[in-house]
Order: sequence, then structure tokens, then C-alpha cells
Amino acid sequence: MGSIHKFNGRHVYLTLGTGALEISRASGTFVLPLAAIAEVRVAEADARSMEIVLTDGENHHVEGLAPEATAAFVSRLHNALPEQRDPAGSSLIIRPRAVAPGGTAWFHLTGLALVLLACTGYAIWVGVTHGARVIGVIAGLIILSLGLLTCVMSLEKVALRRHLARRGVAAEAELVGRSSEGPLYYYNDGAGIPHQYRGGPGAPTITVIHDPAQPHRALHVGWIVAVISKTVFALIAEALVILLGAWMSFGLL
Repeated sequence: MGSIHKFNGRHVYLTLGTGALEISRASGTFVLPLAAIAEVRVAEADARSMEIVLTDGENHHVEGLAPEATAAFVSRLHNALPEQRDPAGSSLIIRPRAVAPGGTAWFHLTGLALVLLACTGYAIWVGVTHGARVIGVIAGLIILSLGLLTCVMSLEKVALRRHLARRGVAAEAELVGRSSEGPLYYYNDGAGIPHQYRGGPGAPTITVIHDPAQPHRALHVGWIVAVISKTVFALIAEALVILLGAWMSFGLL
């Protein structure tokens, strides 16, 4: 594909897409449209670092690890800059939203808090009225909670796959490393903004389908028989875990 370039610096990671640059630090991640960048150069005081100057004068200093890697990335970024720049500069910075669209994250957190509160109240009642049996009940509640959580995640993935099958847009994703969740890929959305995708088979390039309205929502394309089989087996296993947790929580009394 050749449209994704990665730069690992000192506590900072840059990902260059066809239309934007993603900057990831411990404090957070944001995206710079290439049209907002006026100049990029190797820092005068340190050949390992670079200076990214926006069209409104705002400066972003990026500390690198090796002069050769910094010079190579500066050259790639310089060549990728469009001829027409936007003087708005820093006002064009794209920052990720704190919660998912539609308040989904708050909905999940509220539901989880209510479930935990109910489980705690039930465990206290069992401990007061049934003594030592509370140990089995607490273990059952933990198993039940894990089963319900994984089942909800599986059903959400099924719903997302159905949604993307109707409205999704295909993009080629390039392997750039690994994360705790498996292979780490990057793909460009329609505006050329790079997005992360964790998972997949580990091949150098894969095809992902993403939502054009919310490009971070994506799934990789797989063999349909394997996808269906994996989903069915996962749901069956999660249902069995839920039944076990429910029996331990409520059937032991």
C-alpha cells in the first residue's frame, strides 16, 4: 500500500496517512490534517528531533531516537504536504471524542454500575441470611458477570458486522506492529486520516470495512464460514458460562 508511515520517537508515535498525521503521546492522541502543516524540519538543536510548524505558527516538537529515522520521516512528511495549505492551522486539529457517539460509553458504564450495585447488595443479603454459602454465590456472580460482559461484546460485534455489511466502506490496512490485542494495523479513511485497527490474521496487508460516518468502527474481512462458526461457538460458550454463573448465584440457596 505504501500510504502509511510510522515513526517511533521518545514517548511519542507518529502515523502518516494520505491526508493527515496522527500524533500519539501518553497524554492523548490527536490528528493534524496535512493542509494545516506549514513546514516540517529537523530540529537545529538535536538531529534526532523534528519541528512541525502549523500554518498559524503553532509549533510541535517531536523527540526522536535516531537522526537517520528522523531525517527519513521528515522527508516523507515534507513530500506528502499538499500544495494548498489552510491558514486555520491549529484550529483544524482533530481530537477524539471522550465518549462514543450517542453516549454509548455512558450507557454501558451506567448499566455496569447498576449490575455491580445489585450484585453487591445480593451478596450482602446472602452473607447475612445464609452464612458461608455466600462464597459460592460471589464466585457465581463473578462468572455470571464475565459471561454477560463477553456475550454483550459478541452481540455488539455481530450488530456492527451487519451494519458494515450494509453501509461500510472497504480500505486496505497495513501491518505496522503488534499490540496487547494482537497485530496492529493502520488504514486511511476517505479523508486520508489514519486509524488504528487491532486484531486480524497478522498478514502484511488486510482489507477492513469501516463506517464512513465513524471511521474508527471497523472489522477485517474474513472467510464468511469461519466468521459465522467462530461467532456461533463463542455465543454458545458464553451462554453456558452464563447458565453456570446463574446456577451458582441463585441455585445454591
